[in-house]
Amino acid sequence: MMNKRYLKIGFIGAGRVADVHYNALQECGEVAQLAAFCDLRPEAVYSRQKEWGVPGFASIATMLDSVQLDAVVALVPHNIHLDVMKKCLERKLPVLLEKPIAAKMEEALEITRLSDEAGVPVLVGHNGLFHPSLDRIVKFVSEGWIGKPLMASAKSLQWLDFRPWDFRKSLEQTGGGAWMDCAGHLIYRLNAILGEVQDVTGFVSHQARDEMEGEDTAIAVLRFASGVIGHAVVSYGCKLPGYEKDWPSGCEQMLMVSGDKGMVEYHICPDPHIRYYTELEGCEIAKPGVWEEVAVDEPFETSFTEQMRHFLECVNGKQKCKVTPMDATRLLKTLLKLYENQEN
Repeated sequence: MMNKRYLKIGFIGAGRVADVHYNALQECGEVAQLAAFCDLRPEAVYSRQKEWGVPGFASIATMLDSVQLDAVVALVPHNIHLDVMKKCLERKLPVLLEKPIAAKMEEALEITRLSDEAGVPVLVGHNGLFHPSLDRIVKFVSEGWIGKPLMASAKSLQWLDFRPWDFRKSLEQTGGGAWMDCAGHLIYRLNAILGEVQDVTGFVSHQARDEMEGEDTAIAVLRFASGVIGHAVVSYGCKLPGYEKDWPSGCEQMLMVSGDKGMVEYHICPDPHIRYYTELEGCEIAKPGVWEEVAVDEPFETSFTEQMRHFLECVNGKQKCKVTPMDATRLLKTLLKLYENQEN
């Protein structure tokens, strides 16, 4: 029998991303436990009930009518985020919503409005903001060790292993392709380091993944409001060592920020580490004129655990949401600009 002191959490959606959220919730077991979940696929309900040991339902409404929940985690295709949020917020349930906030700008704005009216915590899942390594990079740049920031670069290259039912193959469900699904993780990290993006242009292509209706590869040139320029590259069509296995095997992700006095590189995977360089005296991390490489000891999954912990603190009224619907709407605007401003 579940102790009443635990928050009762429901999952909406039981696909591949549910695994990392379930593991994150398990790490927060002193605060909350999974109490129920729902999924449209009968086979997913059957298998997850056995795996998780909690009731599974075929619809959101049935789950919410059957189990009294304290909050929900929404893990569904982008194009139904608004419908899911309506169902949850009309019951004033706090929600952790996987990114992006929506597939269309008008839907994101409506989610923001509904969230404001409901007056309950709504956290959009920008999990990379919760990894300690990003805080170290933000600190290194904000303290001036690279001097004046001039340029940024980010990439995420992989051959994503699609399940037969994977919504990422659908243009309608994703709202795009690899860019819409993946680039947000790069850009919100760059936003944390450099501020908001002002202009976006670039190219998308569809050459490697016939099963995808949207683009499998994209490259964008970014201009930040601060004047920093950069680029971001994403692809689901790159076969790197280990691509035959599931993510993060065969995935290469990194960020770089360069200034007139130094540089920092954040290698997210496959070998997590940070490289620091500065010409300035007095830095505790790196000696002047020498690259300093520091391993990232915390696993990637830490970002999901800390995000979940933060969400539960918000539900308990101890913190304010770090990523609000309005924050996530600004990111969506940046993502959509690439589709609007593609070079011919």
